[in-house]
Amino acid sequence: MFKGEKVLIRALEPEDADTIWRWENDTTLWRVSHTKAPFSKKLIYEYVNSGQDIYKHQQVRWMIVNVSNNEPVGTLDF
Repeated sequence: MFKGEKVLIRALEPEDADTIWRWENDTTLWRVSHTKAPFSKKLIYEYVNSGQDIYKHQQVRWMIVNVSNNEPVGTLDF
């Protein structure tokens, strides 16, 4: 976990699945994510709860959270 004055960067939590599902299926964001088809809730829940095995998924994802209101504002994918 990394914390600055304005944002906190933390590991994904199971309760983040709904937010990530909503963001991943927002067609206005597909141009930056290169998404071509919607993701199912089941697939997103499985990903969030998978422990993010970097070898299996070929990436690690963290949640960016606004410190002032504890609201997720984005993700970092490496």
